[in-house]
Amino acid sequence: MIGTVALDGERMSRLVTDDELGRELARRAQNPADPVGAVNRIPFSEPDHPISLQVMYAENPPFPLDPEHPAAGNRWGYVNMGYGVRKHPRVEDGVRFDDDELDYRALPNMTIEYALTDSEDEEIEFATGMLRRAGNALGTFVADPRLLPNGSSLHYMGTMRMGEADDDTSVADPYSRVWGYENLVVGGNGLIPTANTMNPTLTSVALAVRGARQAVEDLTHASA
Repeated sequence: MIGTVALDGERMSRLVTDDELGRELARRAQNPADPVGAVNRIPFSEPDHPISLQVMYAENPPFPLDPEHPAAGNRWGYVNMGYGVRKHPRVEDGVRFDDDELDYRALPNMTIEYALTDSEDEEIEFATGMLRRAGNALGTFVADPRLLPNGSSLHYMGTMRMGEADDDTSVADPYSRVWGYENLVVGGNGLIPTANTMNPTLTSVALAVRGARQAVEDLTHASA
């Protein structure tokens, strides 16, 4: 869920003086190529906050505003807010490869197949309410909360998920070792077996570090 808010000058002036705003705008003007002035995040926390929030401040909205719009040229700037919602894993979700349709590398093209269920719809409704509440506290929406099209967030996970046991529900063990092989270790976002609402890079790196340490230990014992 995303939305854009024009900050309310009266409310913001209770926190920041006009002089402080002027100095900050002058500082920001030294690097005008960067459209985002600040980013703040509230992470996913189950069960009370099963969404992730990213708040980005900028002097200009991420899209052109009609010059006649009452929020055009807002001196206090704008906030773009994004609420990440989970896609719960299902057996029916997955990757399908098509041998008859090749990609630009002449490899079988892939299609990500998944669907939203009542679980996602409930959390989308919750995130929409949270987004509206936060936006109304900051100012006026110039882009109402809306759900990005399916596939807009390209952080696919779980395609070679790890698990506790070789029971046909996972590909690798908790240390990234593929079941049934003694010398095959995998890595990447595909190992993450659970739903997530944030960029998975740090999680993937942590899993890779753990898997690498275990691989070193296994190789050390094998050569001893």
